[in-house]
Amino acid sequence: MFDGLTVVELKAKCDRLGVSKTGKKADLVKRLKAATPMKPKSKSKPKRSSSRGRSPAKPKKAGTPKKSASPSRRSSSRSKAATSAPRSPSPAPSTSEASPHCFIFEAPLPPSCLLTPSGASNIASHAYKAGGSTSFDDFMNPYWNSWVSHLPHWMAPNLVTTLGGSFCLLSYTLVMYHSPSLDSAVPPWVFLVCGFNTWAYYTLDCLDGKQARRTGTSSPLGQLFDHGVDCLGNISHFTAIGAALAAGPTRLALAGQVSLQFSFFVAQWQEYHLRSLPHKFGELGVTEVNHLQALTLAAFGAFGLAGYDTAGAMNTAVLSNGMKANECVIIGWIVLNVVVICI
Repeated sequence: MFDGLTVVELKAKCDRLGVSKTGKKADLVKRLKAATPMKPKSKSKPKRSSSRGRSPAKPKKAGTPKKSASPSRRSSSRSKAATSAPRSPSPAPSTSEASPHCFIFEAPLPPSCLLTPSGASNIASHAYKAGGSTSFDDFMNPYWNSWVSHLPHWMAPNLVTTLGGSFCLLSYTLVMYHSPSLDSAVPPWVFLVCGFNTWAYYTLDCLDGKQARRTGTSSPLGQLFDHGVDCLGNISHFTAIGAALAAGPTRLALAGQVSLQFSFFVAQWQEYHLRSLPHKFGELGVTEVNHLQALTLAAFGAFGLAGYDTAGAMNTAVLSNGMKANECVIIGWIVLNVVVICI
């Protein structure tokens, strides 16, 4: 091991091992061999025993079948592996993971959990898809595109949604202040304000999504906030119409409000399963309904076409079938919502 080294190399090794480097080359070699521990022989032969002593480099002879371990040895090795590695119990799948979609309501969650794993993944992968447009939508769309271009880029889409919801809140506050039970006269200017607020709300509702795409801030949570404000805005819409028709604290008025809320819920439920939000039936859609309501409320304020006479008393006009005119309008409202739900 040290015979092929020069004297200089031998002296360097002596320095590293702390051996005296005086004397001739033979003396240095003897000292280094005595100071260097013998390396144990490598145990590489047991690895070859697994191949039964055959060298893997030697080619096999033709016609010699390949030997395999006997079944008894295989089973014994499997049993040893099974006993040596403890088996960890597999976790049971949760209800939310087993059923990623629910029919109407999700299973109750623990207090520390706000979303199921499937719900979180659905929100992350959700993309808004409209259910089509009407002719009036196509007519108004260039105006909406022009108006959204005047909004500053720093204005968040959720701020646009909040401003639209504030118009609904103002209408609801005015109506509830003058007619808490929807059975007392409301000043005409209130209906004029409600008509303008309805138009302003829906215009901003159409601009918030365009502002989100314009600024690159579209998100599923933004759509959730948008539709949450729309759901609360439905309360303001029927409250203003109910006050104009003198609906009063009746079951018919309650049915009118419930039918509107439930039709909105069915639309979101349909989007959850079909990945498309329906908002029109033929050429009648949300845009037409909101603009028609704005014009109706403005007409109530301008011409007094409400459920009250000039003296402020409730209008008792009765049709030939014995029903009041305002009741017929509310029933028509309910039928419209039921048709939308069924379709």
